[in-house]
Amino acid sequence: MKTVSFLFYLLLLLLLNNSLLIIESCPTYPNPIKLNQNQKLLIETYNQIDELIQNNMKLNNVTSFIATIVYMDEIVWSKTYGTLNPLDDQSPPLTIDNNIKIASLTKVFTSLMMYQLRDNGKILSLDDRISNYFPKFKINDIYKFRNNLKSNNNNNNNNNNNNNNNNNNNNNNNNNNNNNNNNNNNNNNNNNNNNKNKNKNNNYSYNYNNNKDLKDDSITFRQLASHQSGLPREVPCDSITYGTNNCTENIIFERLSKQFTILRQYSEVHYSNLGFALLGRILGEIVSNSTNNNNNNNNNNKNNNNNNNNNNNNNNNNNNNNNNNNNNNNNNNNNNNNNNNNNNNNNNNFSSEEINEQLSYEKYILNNILKPLNMTNTTFNYDDIDSNNLALGYTILKNGTIEIVQRQNSGWNSPAGGLYSTARDISKFMIFWLNNGIIPTNDETFIVKESTINEALLPVNLISDGLTAYGSPFEMWYDQQNNIWLKSKAGIANAYRTQMALIPPLKLGIFFSSQFVFETPDLFTREVSQILIPVYEYLLNKQQQQQENEGEVQQKQHQQNNIELLSNDIFIGDYANDFGSIFNIFIDNSTGLIYGSFGYGFVYLISDFDDSYNFPHIKRISLLDPKQHICWPTVDGANEELIYFTFNDDDDDIDNHSDSITCTGVQVLGQFLYKS
Repeated sequence: MKTVSFLFYLLLLLLLNNSLLIIESCPTYPNPIKLNQNQKLLIETYNQIDELIQNNMKLNNVTSFIATIVYMDEIVWSKTYGTLNPLDDQSPPLTIDNNIKIASLTKVFTSLMMYQLRDNGKILSLDDRISNYFPKFKINDIYKFRNNLKSNNNNNNNNNNNNNNNNNNNNNNNNNNNNNNNNNNNNNNNNNNNNKNKNKNNNYSYNYNNNKDLKDDSITFRQLASHQSGLPREVPCDSITYGTNNCTENIIFERLSKQFTILRQYSEVHYSNLGFALLGRILGEIVSNSTNNNNNNNNNNKNNNNNNNNNNNNNNNNNNNNNNNNNNNNNNNNNNNNNNNNNNNNNNNFSSEEINEQLSYEKYILNNILKPLNMTNTTFNYDDIDSNNLALGYTILKNGTIEIVQRQNSGWNSPAGGLYSTARDISKFMIFWLNNGIIPTNDETFIVKESTINEALLPVNLISDGLTAYGSPFEMWYDQQNNIWLKSKAGIANAYRTQMALIPPLKLGIFFSSQFVFETPDLFTREVSQILIPVYEYLLNKQQQQQENEGEVQQKQHQQNNIELLSNDIFIGDYANDFGSIFNIFIDNSTGLIYGSFGYGFVYLISDFDDSYNFPHIKRISLLDPKQHICWPTVDGANEELIYFTFNDDDDDIDNHSDSITCTGVQVLGQFLYKS
């Protein structure tokens, strides 16, 4: 009896499981519309979120926290917990206008800059190789090296060695220490690197710098932005040296030239701060080169009649922008030489080229993203921040002591995580993403195309769990409970933990910030979204139904007043062609709405075109109640297609012959069907 009972329940479980698979539907979402934020259900929801945050703070030893939720184009809820200085009870309470380090949320700004430069033609394609724009970056590719080894036999080794020796000699022609003896390769390499590591590398048996077969020149912009470049995770510097002369671009590139990519491109996602820092610096150089070219062209146009000396001076000035010591000497050539020789003695040993590139990136973000979005309290430089407005991050030492973590600039690594901002400013940034890139306070000005916003929110790689995806640069998670994707970005740096989560179909955005770093995949945003989404969907569906009922009445009035001659009755009937295609149009007498069917079990609502007054012969067909179906007919069928009706009169004469109008046919899915 027990066996029969067990088999019965097992069979029932299998049937239920199969039925769940069969009735699995394609999610649809209500259109976001303005909601009364003072209604009881929303107030209760925000109180529940408040309680959840406080409970999680206690569980994770968090004493200072900032929470903000936006909907459509406004902050609908925010709350702060704790003080600016967690160790000082007399410290002012936190506000959403206090500065915090947003860490890796900076990557979203870097990606936006990349998309802008692509849209403006400065980058031809996101799939362009970065080596075409930034040839000085070099790293080795072990996979490329292995392939070369497989294709070579022992007899080729001597030729390869000779080629390497020749390359070494050629690369050192300008060092006045050329040597034709191949045994002096190491010395030549030392001279080529400014004699910094003389006699140090004699133990290297392989010359990384001069073997082109090792160099990886295939990395693209899109790979950097989606963490699929195969680069290591971090910049090869101790983090404490960021922004100092111990972590300059020259030092970073010299180290990377002797290192390898860790994965093949597009083989899998591997998060890389190095990749994003590199991306930002490449973008900075593209902007700098573009600006310099424009300046050179302007100078040439203004000084066509200058003598040779003036032309030389202009060229020298153009080649020495941002040098601090080139204005006090009449001999420009000497000034240039002196400045070039002393670049390593100024500006903390950063070269003028490095400073210019870094400033180009930061200045571009400021002028082309932060200012248009009115993000006035966002900066890369913590010296710009009022110390009395900075929320201090803290850490807990092994002995239980709480210690404030010292702030620092990120230097070359800034494009990966160097921005300081506020919850209010990040709310403006979220509103920008949720509203198709429109800036509400700037006469609906776009800083990127609407299609670019959609592109940036798309996944590039689906992780094997089926619920996680990476885009460029968003980290995405599929909420199975609500059947919706969250487009997120996390940040962790210097005792700050931040998280931005966007829910684009509902135009909801969540920003949370903790002044203490602890183990969490999402900083409570997933839990909060699972509270927030069902409530908003319920309220939107309820209000949308009311609007649809009102809309039906308005549609009937519209038909009677404006396009009475094309009432829905004239479209009803069967349409077919000689090849067996059929399209049936019928009416719901209770609502006056018309529907269509191809006879495959799918029913489509037939609605007016966006401009039905000027184009009354065009209609749109939309799958009726897509929740009843899987996603295939929604994305692979006739959903949202436009259909074009023909009449017995010319379109131009419709207004004058309303009594004689009859529908004769329709073009649907490329086929011409005629009314029978």
